[in-house]
Amino acid sequence: MSSTPSNLITRYREAGDFSPFPVAARAGNFLFAPCVTNTRASDPRPLGTWRSRHEARAVLERLGGIMSKAGSSLDNVINLIQSFDGRGQTAGYVEERALHFQNGVPTSTGTAATRLATPNALIQLDAMGIIPGPGESLEYLGGASKAAKYSNAVRYGDLVFFAGVMTSAPEARVDPDRWFGSAVKNELRLIMEQSLAGVLKDSGCSASDIAVAHFHLLHPCDDFGPLHELIEEFFPTSKPVFMVSPSSGLGSLPGRIEITPIAVHPQGKTRSTDIEVPGLPAAMLGGPHAKRVGDLVFIGTQHVVNEVGQNLVAKLDPRASHLLDPTAQEMELIVDRIKAICEAAGAPTSNLVRLRLFVSDISVVPAAIMVIRRRLGDDVPLAVVEDAQSAGWLGQSTISADAVLFAPTPKAGS
Repeated sequence: MSSTPSNLITRYREAGDFSPFPVAARAGNFLFAPCVTNTRASDPRPLGTWRSRHEARAVLERLGGIMSKAGSSLDNVINLIQSFDGRGQTAGYVEERALHFQNGVPTSTGTAATRLATPNALIQLDAMGIIPGPGESLEYLGGASKAAKYSNAVRYGDLVFFAGVMTSAPEARVDPDRWFGSAVKNELRLIMEQSLAGVLKDSGCSASDIAVAHFHLLHPCDDFGPLHELIEEFFPTSKPVFMVSPSSGLGSLPGRIEITPIAVHPQGKTRSTDIEVPGLPAAMLGGPHAKRVGDLVFIGTQHVVNEVGQNLVAKLDPRASHLLDPTAQEMELIVDRIKAICEAAGAPTSNLVRLRLFVSDISVVPAAIMVIRRRLGDDVPLAVVEDAQSAGWLGQSTISADAVLFAPTPKAGS
């Protein structure tokens, strides 16, 4: 396995931060900041302030400071995945966000959670930005949302990032008086054939150019199976790497599914390639275990459940329940798989630049973090989102994870 010089990755920590992990990491010209919250969310706020606007200002100013430390600015944020503590926080946030992005709002996905990484926080940002080289800039494609002003697509180099796409069209609904049909299937067809298809066309891409597909599910226990059935229909040959995460609220009711894609422009020089690891169980939704896109490797959702929902971690002896933690054992297996994927990609786990945990109960996170720190160290920016209402969507497991690895391809002659 080749090694990557550590000086190609810069990690950013903040004085007084409570987390042992960096808030962001720069890998080449990309910056990942997956868990930007208001670190003073527990402090009293000024009387009479709109709480969601107050929180929005705090997280956006913090993100601006991170981008500045990396030699960039908010103008170069490509994508924001925003997690909110419930649906009611978005109005103040959207109004405040428009003030911070005067030259173009990044692509955006907003979902609700039941708890975030910081107690009492209302808003958590998962941001991806760039530090542009000479002559480089972002290109805004496909127009913008009329309601929330975010960009529908942003291109940087050969990569095209899309805002989350969903539908609340009446024709997606099933007749409540009949037993037939699947709302999530109806929605996904409308998304892929109409909503997303239009933005893909405007950006010069098609569905076959999608390299990364993140699905956000409102009812994963009910809808993961129907979603799985449609994957072959829309990705019959080359499949993206898939991430799937539960959500307790999506942006447009009564929508049940949202997709946040990343595509590789067909007219560019960059190509996406699958990374498959012999011996690992099938990857999420039948896609590859990971996908290399230039120097970045996107690792799909990892979990410990087999195809029939059985937890692959050995069941704990009840006599040891005070001594051993099931989440820690799950995390051990997830880390094993991430390490195997990193090795297949040709880079060490020290080159991980984003790790996201989705949990059914925030109380399991400390056990998972102990495993992460022991086996992966303290240098990967870590995000945590709880969605308690979706417990059980991955059988009896308590945690799932996805990641991004920086794995520069060797230069010719090196």
